[in-house]
Amino acid sequence: MVRNRVKRAIREWFRQSRDEVVRETDLVVIARRGARDLDTRQIGEELGALMAKAAESTKR
Repeated sequence: MVRNRVKRAIREWFRQSRDEVVRETDLVVIARRGARDLDTRQIGEELGALMAKAAESTKR
C-alpha cells in the first residue's frame, strides 16, 4: 500500500513536470525506505531538486 502511494506520487510528479525533465536522458527512480515517510509534496520537492542537479550536470 505504501509502495503504491510512493509510486503514484512519483508518476504524478513526472506527469506535471514534463518541461523540467532533462530531455534525451534515461532516468531510473528507486524509492528508498525513507520515501515512505514523505508526503506527496516532499517527494515532488526531492525529485525537483534531483532534476535540477541532473540538468546542471548535463550542461558541463
